[in-house]
Amino acid sequence: MDYAVTAKRILECLGGEGNIFSATHCMTRLRIVLKDESIVNDDDVKAIPGVVGVMRKSGQYQIIIGNNVAKCYREFAKLGSFSEDAENGPSDGAVTPPAAILPQAGPRFYFSSSKSISQSLESSRRLTGRNSNVSLPKNVSI
Repeated sequence: MDYAVTAKRILECLGGEGNIFSATHCMTRLRIVLKDESIVNDDDVKAIPGVVGVMRKSGQYQIIIGNNVAKCYREFAKLGSFSEDAENGPSDGAVTPPAAILPQAGPRFYFSSSKSISQSLESSRRLTGRNSNVSLPKNVSI
């Protein structure tokens, strides 16, 4: 598979570098935040050799490549100067994607250990002055 060719076709189908706000990847997908998703034709992207499928989710245009996505991303990144971090905003004065397309689910908490869960619950109790109604798994104690 020639990922340089795949990356070039993807960039063309997405409207070029000027339409890309940020780009990164996960284990199987290119994750791209576009300035204007409406100009992208999903069928054209799906027809590119090496592309398994596409998905529009959480303000991202996700192109499913598979396990070799890192190779494709390296070639894709060579074609433009877009950011990997959409949270810091564009550096070239480009328009930030509307907040309406970004996830609005509220705060998320990530815990690395039962100790951090315990510390967070204790902080919650101090701040609110009441006990939390959180149920913990049986193997986690406070």
